[in-house]
Amino acid sequence: MGSLLPNSTDAFFDGWTAARIRRARGSFTVKLDGIMLLSCMSDYFDSTPASVRYGDNPRLADVAARNFSAGLLSVQRLPYSPDWLVPVVPIRTGAALVRFLLPPGRTDGNDPILSTGKAGRGDAVFVRYLPGGMVRFGIDHWGGAFFSPVVPADPGRPHTLVLVSNGLASKENSVDRFELVFDGRLLIFEKIRTYESAPEEVFWGVNAIGSSSCGTLFGGTILAVSAIPDPGPEAYPMPFALDRPGSVALTILFQDGFLGLHQPLVVTGETGKGDFLYLVIEDPKHARIGIDHWGAGGRTSDLIPFDAWAPHRLVIDFGSIHALENPRDARADRYQVRLDGTVVFSGNSKFYPTTLRRVFIGKNPLGGSTAGDRLEGDIQAFQVLP
Repeated sequence: MGSLLPNSTDAFFDGWTAARIRRARGSFTVKLDGIMLLSCMSDYFDSTPASVRYGDNPRLADVAARNFSAGLLSVQRLPYSPDWLVPVVPIRTGAALVRFLLPPGRTDGNDPILSTGKAGRGDAVFVRYLPGGMVRFGIDHWGGAFFSPVVPADPGRPHTLVLVSNGLASKENSVDRFELVFDGRLLIFEKIRTYESAPEEVFWGVNAIGSSSCGTLFGGTILAVSAIPDPGPEAYPMPFALDRPGSVALTILFQDGFLGLHQPLVVTGETGKGDFLYLVIEDPKHARIGIDHWGAGGRTSDLIPFDAWAPHRLVIDFGSIHALENPRDARADRYQVRLDGTVVFSGNSKFYPTTLRRVFIGKNPLGGSTAGDRLEGDIQAFQVLP
């Protein structure tokens, strides 16, 4: 129990790394007749030898009874041993499978699922609780954050996460992307190399790096963690992946805090041969939509009345997508955007050939200067229409 150890600045910990101190000061383990009954991480207040009581609870009557009714036959303080710590789960493959239960009744707040690395050079994976049985996952890559779509989650049954992260890899197995797969569905795919970490710097259910994105401890139960081979970047369909050509219908809640950014709506093709449809929120009440054909330029719409705080439905026809089904489709060289049922942007354009796997919704992996790397709004609904 961490509060039975000296505080973290005591000479007892001289020469220890910050991660080793955090694990020692945060561990809580209970053994009965040599059998481990409970092993988890927790937070503790500093204590002094005089403040430690056994079988006596003078302060927290709402937590436990005043006295241990069975009586204590003897009490012995044992010397510190690493065997009493919550064990390090050795994951060096770059990928892990996590089974967990979410806490019931939560409708707000963020809890850590995983932290790797150290303060200033670390990553924290977290879950955000929302009303109506919904959650959203995120990763705080020190200096920037990435979020999943909002998804339903049932606290009454176990869920799984597959996490692919360089923070879970040895140097030989390093990975250059982060993936979060919830119950078999890819929710986050980002081309970022998370910070390297030592095995002792990997904490499950604990924010050991002091990230401001979430609290200190996971409020649910982590049932199991195991190392798995890296599934590879194409093992799961991309978020909002098209399963067939058609019009793209999106319901998006934007944020007016990102004024002036060129936010990608639909991007197709590859670097040097791509097409971009993007949105720029000019002010909280107006926006523009633009299109760009790599190397040839494009055009932007006039100012469109647009409430940046309200959800909007966009139905997008994009020539490169319709050409996948029939290159002679009348829509194969056209684009059109309907905003809340009204056509606000349309015209003709050239399009580079693409494939279904090279159609990106709310994301721009191609680079270039036309659009940013991701949509800052929340895609609340996605549908492919005929």
